[in-house]
Amino acid sequence: MAKYGIEAFKDNKPVAYPIDAKETYGTLSFTGSEVRNKFIYIDDDGEVHEEQNAQNTWKAQDTGQPQDKYIMAYSSKTKDVMDIHVPLHFDVDSLEFDQEIELIGAVVTIGNSEK
Repeated sequence: MAKYGIEAFKDNKPVAYPIDAKETYGTLSFTGSEVRNKFIYIDDDGEVHEEQNAQNTWKAQDTGQPQDKYIMAYSSKTKDVMDIHVPLHFDVDSLEFDQEIELIGAVVTIGNSEK
C-alpha cells in the first residue's frame, strides 16, 4: 500500500505547504493503524546495506524493529482511505474504529492530493 497523506518529497527533502485540512479532506474517520518495520538488504557477498540496490535484487530482511507508524483514515471528501504518518510513540490504542480525527497544525506536508 502506498503511503501518502502528510508526506511529499522533492530532491529527497520534505516539502511543506499550508492546507485547510477540513476543506481538503472533509471529515476524517479512523479505520486502523499499521507499524512498518525497518528492513536491511543483504547482497550476494553477505554484506548488509541500509538501502536496496537499483536492480532490486538484494535479499530483504525484516529487522523486527519498528521504523514507521501510520494511522488510516477515511476521507469524506476524497471518498478514499489515506495513510497518515505519525510518530512511533503515537497512542493508536486510544482511538476507536470510525472515530472522527482531525489534522491539526499550521503546516502539514502532503502528497498525492490536489493543491
